[in-house]
Amino acid sequence: LSLVDKRRKKGARLVVVGCLPGIEPEVLHKEFDAEAVGPADINRLDEIVGARVPLRQVKPVNDTAPLIATARDHWGFLQRHPTLRDMRGSLSRWFRRRRGRAAPVPTFYVRIARGCAEDCTYCAIRFSTGVLRSKPPQTVLDEFDAGLKKGYSRFELVADDIGPYGLDIGTDCVELLRSIFMRPGDFQLVLTDVNPRYMIRYESRMVDLLKANAGRVRLLRTPIQSGSDRILERMSRKYTAGEVTGCFTHLRREAPSLPLDTHVLVGFPGETEEDFQATIGFLDAIRFDSIQVYRYAD
Repeated sequence: LSLVDKRRKKGARLVVVGCLPGIEPEVLHKEFDAEAVGPADINRLDEIVGARVPLRQVKPVNDTAPLIATARDHWGFLQRHPTLRDMRGSLSRWFRRRRGRAAPVPTFYVRIARGCAEDCTYCAIRFSTGVLRSKPPQTVLDEFDAGLKKGYSRFELVADDIGPYGLDIGTDCVELLRSIFMRPGDFQLVLTDVNPRYMIRYESRMVDLLKANAGRVRLLRTPIQSGSDRILERMSRKYTAGEVTGCFTHLRREAPSLPLDTHVLVGFPGETEEDFQATIGFLDAIRFDSIQVYRYAD
C-alpha cells in the first residue's frame, strides 16, 4: 500500500477491497486516506465507480480461462512499459515456471457460501466476512450445470469454509456434494478448506460418499492446524486430535487414492516443543499428500 500511496496522483481516490478493509478500516483511512470496502459492503462500489449495472445484477464469472488468456495477451504491453516493471517481472517468472509444463486446466469456480460459522481465536478474517450465508442448493447446481455445458472438467467449490454449508438453510454439505456427484459427465472437484469438525460430524455419510466418488475428487483440503489437543482447545477448533485421527484413518482405509491436503499453524501462543511434536506425530499417522505450513502472526 505504501508503494501505491507514493504513486497516487494528486486528488485520486484510493479504494481498498478484500478482507483487510473489513478488519481494520480505520487504519486504512488514517494511514492512506483510503476508502475501505469490505466483503459485507462490496455493493458500495456501485457508487464509487458510477456503475451503470449494479453488482447485484452481475452474474458470477466462475471460470479462469479468460484470466490465463489475459495474462498472455498483456505480456507484450508490459514489456513496453518500464513503469510496470514489478508486474512485468512477476508475469515473466510465471511464464518461465510454466515453460515446458502442460497448460493449466481451466477451472470453473462455484461459490457455495460466504461468511463463517466458527469462532477460531487466531482468525481475523471472520470479522470481515460475517456470519454464514449459504447459497441455495439449486442455485449452486444451476451454476455447476452451466459449467458442464461449457465443457469444463474441473470444478472448485468456493467458501470460507465448505464444512458448515447449509446449516443456515436446513441442509448440509454432504447433501450438496451428493447432488453434484449425481451429475453426468467426466469431471473432478477441488474441495478446499473443509473444517475437520464437519468431516467428523458427518463422518459416516461423508466417507461413504467420498469412497464412491474418489475418482471425481481432485483434492480434499482439511486444515487441522495442530495435532495437540491443548493447542486445538486454545484455538477453539472444537475437535480433538484423536477424533481427527479416527476420521481420517477411516477415510484413508476406505478411499486410499483420495488426495488429501492440510494446513498446519505453528508458533501459536503457548505452543511448546511437546505440542509441536504432537503435530508431527499426527501428520506421520495420517500421511497427507501435501501440507501447507503457516507461521502464527499477531
